[in-house]
Amino acid sequence: MIKTVKIKDKVIGEGNPTFLIAEMACAHQGDIENACNLVKIADKANVDAIQIQVFKKEIYMNSLHKDYGLITKLELTQEEWLKAIKLIRETDALFFAAGYDMESIRFLLKNNVDAFKVHSADTSNPEVLMEVAKSGKPIFLSCGASKIEEIKKAINFLRKNGTTEIILMHGYQAFPTKIEDTHLNFIRSLERLFELNVGFYDHVDGGLILAKIIPVMAIGFGAQVIEKHFTSDRKQKGIDYESSLDSEDFIQFID
Repeated sequence: MIKTVKIKDKVIGEGNPTFLIAEMACAHQGDIENACNLVKIADKANVDAIQIQVFKKEIYMNSLHKDYGLITKLELTQEEWLKAIKLIRETDALFFAAGYDMESIRFLLKNNVDAFKVHSADTSNPEVLMEVAKSGKPIFLSCGASKIEEIKKAINFLRKNGTTEIILMHGYQAFPTKIEDTHLNFIRSLERLFELNVGFYDHVDGGLILAKIIPVMAIGFGAQVIEKHFTSDRKQKGIDYESSLDSEDFIQFID
């Protein structure tokens, strides 16, 4: 039997309630007030964890990159993030985050992040893996777009450098994801191959009824964790809206 993972008073694994993560991503659109409102929505939904993504644009991306202007608009300063983190700490939810550069990871550690998400783009990034592994924090390792050998190497690297608690996260990196690309059977494959708890993060079109059904199906395929994108208003068509549930739909989905 795969051992459970305990993070404070929350337990992940067979025999326990499905662990629910509210993924804010960049749905805040670079506005701290939007970010704080999203925290309040997630709190109302009574999720187990609220997850943010933190980066320093000048470290994360070359200024000549075509998306540098967009990243500049989406970036929140560390001072702004402190306001959102304080709000998260006032809820019953755990504080999860993905840090996309060393400075951001250290900032998150300084502010007592409960667990790290490693984005699929960093699954083979030794610099990021080393920094989060040294922390000793639980790691939610994204497996989307990674080969089995890459996942294996990442797990071994994390364990070698201090990580004892790893949850694998299966998902498909397309916004939105076609239903036929969700490959829910791979949840069982990951569990069997690595003997670790596996979760599911989906990017199905948030406007479809299947956006609420597919994650529930994933539980039937063995997912112990569900990570779901949400936004305050899909009609605004902001960043990440494609795979996000509207606030009311998100609250109903979690309920």
